[in-house]
Amino acid sequence: DVQTVGYLYNPAEANSVVNTEVAEPAASEQAPASEIATISNSSEVQTAAEALVARNVDAFFVSTDSTVVSGLEALVKVANENDIPLFANDPSSAQRGAAVALGLDYYQDGLDTGALAVAILQGTLDIAATPIEQQEAGSLAVNPAAAADQGLELSQEFIDQAAQVFE
Repeated sequence: DVQTVGYLYNPAEANSVVNTEVAEPAASEQAPASEIATISNSSEVQTAAEALVARNVDAFFVSTDSTVVSGLEALVKVANENDIPLFANDPSSAQRGAAVALGLDYYQDGLDTGALAVAILQGTLDIAATPIEQQEAGSLAVNPAAAADQGLELSQEFIDQAAQVFE
C-alpha cells in the first residue's frame, strides 16, 4: 500500500508546476500523503531522491519535467536500491527504468497534428473554426523488470493492457 508519494520537479519549469498541481490531488485518492523535492538542475536528482527516501516515500512520481527526466537514471538507481516503484507520465520513461508510465503518445500526437496541417493546407479545414483537440486516452508503457527491481509486481493482466512493454 502506497501511503506517501514523492514528487521531484523543477519549479522553474511551468509545465512541471502544473503537472505536479494536477497529479498531487489525483494521487491523494490512493495515497493520503505526499512529499516534494524541488531541483534546479539534473545533477540534483539523486540527492533529491535520496532526501525523499529519508522522508519515507512509498513511490516516486515524475512528470515530463525535462530537468528530472535528463537525470532519470539517477532516480531509477535510487528507486531500485530502495525498492520504491517509479511512476511517470511520459511513456518513454518506462524504457529508461520507470516501472509504469502513462501519458501522451507522442507518435499519435504527431500523426494527428500532421493530419490537421494537411487539411488546413488543402483548404478542407477552417483553422478559425477548428477547436483545440487533446488526446483522450494516454499511452500505457510498462517495464516489468524495472518494476521487479523496485519491489513492484505487475500482473500479467495489467502488462497485457500496455501499448509498450520494455524489459
